[in-house]
Amino acid sequence: MPKIPDQIINCENEGILSTLAGIAGTLQSNEVIKTIINDKNKFKGSMLIFNALTLNFRKVKITKNKKCIKECLKR
Repeated sequence: MPKIPDQIINCENEGILSTLAGIAGTLQSNEVIKTIINDKNKFKGSMLIFNALTLNFRKVKITKNKKCIKECLKR
């Protein structure tokens, strides 16, 4: 590192676990392949959370904020 980082703890200063980046890339590649072969998208409207310490996956439903588009267009 060219300079001592601030005491802020974030990915930019502290980095990430390189194996986790590989796992995330592999999962994304798998989703692309499923899209190419027209497999039904089971993750539409949801997000996959992976805990690298416990090796657990969790699927979380995400809802659309209908006010978001209206508010953004007003700006």
